[in-house]
Amino acid sequence: MAYNNPFPYSDDNKRYHTWNYYLKHRYHQKVFKVPLNANFSCPNRDGACGVGGSLGSGEYAGNLQDDLMKQFMDRQQMMLRKWPNGGSIAYFQAYTNTYAPLHELKHCFQPFMERKDVLALSIATRADCLEDDKLAYLHSLCKEKDIWIELGLQSIYDQTAQHCNRGHTYAQFLDCLQRLAKTDIKVAVHLINSLPYETTDMM
Repeated sequence: MAYNNPFPYSDDNKRYHTWNYYLKHRYHQKVFKVPLNANFSCPNRDGACGVGGSLGSGEYAGNLQDDLMKQFMDRQQMMLRKWPNGGSIAYFQAYTNTYAPLHELKHCFQPFMERKDVLALSIATRADCLEDDKLAYLHSLCKEKDIWIELGLQSIYDQTAQHCNRGHTYAQFLDCLQRLAKTDIKVAVHLINSLPYETTDMM
């Protein structure tokens, strides 16, 4: 028997607005992210804010021994076996993907802007690594494709960020978010529950 879900943003009886629902209704097809490793560093790895940072969210990104386009094509073909008619988002996942001079960012991002089978770019980064010249460049790309910035915040509490060696403050995050709001760039924010010393009320 069919069930009529009263929640308006679901095709499969979920009671929350899923990323999958958003993508299907924006692009009118199944869409998947193709994770990439562009060999950027991070302020928490090179001593700018700390040392000893881990792979973070990059464990599923492409093989660093391959150039970006080979990474993309290999991962895309794997996903197309599951979703033959799917569309692709080039996902710059590993480390901090705006932590480099602007000319290096252009060298990485521009080839994917030129691919017709790439619907959007999604760029994982930190709030303290998005200077105005980089924002202006990414904003200009929005005329051609959707551009997402994925900001790793994890917690709004500075004491938690210090415990986790995060390396930037909530105030820096808010400043970055306000500057992003003046552009056409889409924003996703990464949060983590159950971080050390956070109470249920804090979460």
